[in-house]
Amino acid sequence: MIDNYKENSLFPYKNSFDLFSDLSMLIVEVDGHTKGQACLFLPEKNLFIAADVCWGTEFLPFTDKMKWLPRKIQNNFEDYRKGSELLKKLIEDNISVIVSHDKKEKIIEILK
Repeated sequence: MIDNYKENSLFPYKNSFDLFSDLSMLIVEVDGHTKGQACLFLPEKNLFIAADVCWGTEFLPFTDKMKWLPRKIQNNFEDYRKGSELLKKLIEDNISVIVSHDKKEKIIEILK
């Protein structure tokens, strides 16, 4: 894994790693559904690709209402909740967010 995460004004929410040393792609580690995920922030596109942080952005409002069985499926529910809160904050700040299980139509619309 990457050990050189640093503060970056382009992504003030968490420390990141400048993959190409040109600020075009920042790697951000966000635990969620699984541990140690590499998410990507693309500053020029104002886009955060959140891998498997949550099951889908459409489900973010329901994170705290998750029943006991789905909570047990998460690697660590508290990390899942924190990752979901980060995604909600990004969306609130008008950053586009995509996760692995988002609907194809949503992903296509964002990537246009």
